[in-house]
Amino acid sequence: MLSSYPSDGAGTVPSSQGQVETAWTVQATNPTTTAMVYEISATCVKGIPITNGVWFAPFAQKDPNGNDSYISQMCPDPQLGVLTGGGFQSALNGLVSAESSGVVGAYPSEEQGVARKSWHLIVWDASGTIFALCAQGVFTEPLVAVNNLTDPETSKVDLGVSCPTDEVLVGGGYAQLGAKGAGDPVTLDSTGIPDLTTWHAGYSSNNDIYVEVHGICIRARSNFKIPITISNYRHLIRIPAEQVVVATDGTGQVAATQETAHVTQARSGALAAVQSNNAAGPLNVVPAGCGDPSAAIDAVTAALRTQLSGQATADQVPFGDAGISINRDSLTCSPGAGTRQSTPFTSTQAIDGSATQATYSPTAVRAYQSQQLQGAVRNQGGQYVLDVATICPQDMRLATASATRANIVCPAGGVVEWNWTPDALKGLARTLAGKTKAEALRVLEATAGVDPDKSTIDLADGATLPTDPNNIIIVVIPPYEPNLLSGL
Repeated sequence: MLSSYPSDGAGTVPSSQGQVETAWTVQATNPTTTAMVYEISATCVKGIPITNGVWFAPFAQKDPNGNDSYISQMCPDPQLGVLTGGGFQSALNGLVSAESSGVVGAYPSEEQGVARKSWHLIVWDASGTIFALCAQGVFTEPLVAVNNLTDPETSKVDLGVSCPTDEVLVGGGYAQLGAKGAGDPVTLDSTGIPDLTTWHAGYSSNNDIYVEVHGICIRARSNFKIPITISNYRHLIRIPAEQVVVATDGTGQVAATQETAHVTQARSGALAAVQSNNAAGPLNVVPAGCGDPSAAIDAVTAALRTQLSGQATADQVPFGDAGISINRDSLTCSPGAGTRQSTPFTSTQAIDGSATQATYSPTAVRAYQSQQLQGAVRNQGGQYVLDVATICPQDMRLATASATRANIVCPAGGVVEWNWTPDALKGLARTLAGKTKAEALRVLEATAGVDPDKSTIDLADGATLPTDPNNIIIVVIPPYEPNLLSGL
């Protein structure tokens, strides 16, 4: 056999990498003087989501020491990395004796055809092209049968390797080992017929040789899982009311607290008696009514502010001006008003006062805005859930404030998304089961909660999804940038 390779119906080899071919071509020479009938077989697979592409490379081998050479062609990764077969085209034309040169082995890589994803040739003094047939859109790696059969003692034998249960034969190969080139006159054939589950390698030789047969099998049933990705509806949402009203009288959206403080007889510092002159000489006097009460008022105001500050909790923020009330009738002085001395002396004042200060809780303001945001989400319908909430992203600040009422700036918004529950995804899988890729994509495009033009199905074009919805895995991937849904 000079060549055995994927081709078009006219026997033309692929001209570009990854080209899809629909036929198989074999070139052979008859080493005898007797007419021979050659049977050519092509393995065709139906009902499995698989499309083959062909990758190829030229080779030339002429070892001066007369040794065999190994030629390999790998499948590309990752989507096209499943080896399902291979072949070769030799430059020999049949005029050169097959006993002196040629391809003496063509087989898939060891380690079950997966690890290296390669098609191998054993070549002796020949040149040509190696072809690797690689699957696109197959979801289970094919298996190269590990029970390679050998028979070193018999000159005529038909070797066969069968696929396991639930797997289908898609290709195979052979390897003649233990002989340099084709030094021993050998006739080899490699075929998948008449038993479509077994790959055969038959040979006839004048001498004992060592031959292996390899079969490539893929799973015939869809017991693998087909991944589908969808993007759910995902939108920005905000509430227009960026300000929250807090009030101490119960008229606000959030209740404010009014702190109170009382101070009795807050005492001033030392005050010099008023000095005057009379006929007897200098006179120092505490003025009538204890004089100007400013010092006492300053003292009680400071004491009231200190008390208010000490009463406020960590979660209470004051707003507006504190209300300070001074009881001027409570003003006293010591020594009392009218006290006189000829020498200078000091006195002190004392006075009563009360104060109020309105405060609000930032935690309560955030909780109110969060409730408003949750309400806005509910208004979109039960199919939406809040994924991300942003309350007061730049902290809150006062817009306006009086002694009892304030407007607090606290924007609220977030991201809502369509709630694809596990049960809903299972229901969607049941809807898609058994449909072709194109049909399934059309269904997804028309499904509420699925972002248009964002769905992917890891399946070859024209292939069909499993009829068992348990073998369909739907993964929700939120879009990177949500759209503005509404401002409520």
